[in-house]
Amino acid sequence: MYICGVNPDSSDTLSAHGAFPAGGERIEHLCRIVILAARQRHEALEQRIRAALNTSCSHGEVYEALTQLYLFCGFPAALEGLLCLHNVAQTMPADAPLRPEAYDPVAFAARGEELCRRIYTSAYDKMRERLAAAAPDLDQWMIVEGYGKTLARPQLDIGIRELLIVAVLCVGNWERQLFSHLRGALNVGVDAASCRAVIDLADAEDAEARRRHHEILDRILRRST
Repeated sequence: MYICGVNPDSSDTLSAHGAFPAGGERIEHLCRIVILAARQRHEALEQRIRAALNTSCSHGEVYEALTQLYLFCGFPAALEGLLCLHNVAQTMPADAPLRPEAYDPVAFAARGEELCRRIYTSAYDKMRERLAAAAPDLDQWMIVEGYGKTLARPQLDIGIRELLIVAVLCVGNWERQLFSHLRGALNVGVDAASCRAVIDLADAEDAEARRRHHEILDRILRRST
């Protein structure tokens, strides 16, 4: 059952229904792109990418949205998504050539820790202690590879990045991580209505998952009051 009568693969938008309050069409396009990539719906993904590039999104923004998928869906999802973007871009006016960022682990570690603290706020130290005890390698990789190398890249605002993460975690039903990133989205200034709109979009085909994920957000909001 689709919410608002909107098929998640269609060209219709929740923005047009007044259900996507902050950032409107641009953010919704990016969220739909990562949702389709996470679900491996590549034909619909190419159609959505084309619509996004023809309206409100730049090639660089779509590139960033798909690149960060590797943190939450793995390299296969990111690579397939980026190949879809490449296929579409070949038929459109050329952008400036893509240039990889210089690989600087020291710089990545510094900016990664700064961003991670900003997202986790008062929960940061406890989260790092718990992760270091359970998975010390991942604790380091999270800061350098996750937050520093990827999420701290300046091409997309961190609030948009957090909404994209929320969308993908909803699709995968990674609810422990969803709690953390919904809280993180709110911590960096995303409003609750936008979080709800992304949950509705990601869970358009699963009413029970939608209920659970809204309850996670409600739990966070109750704790913050």
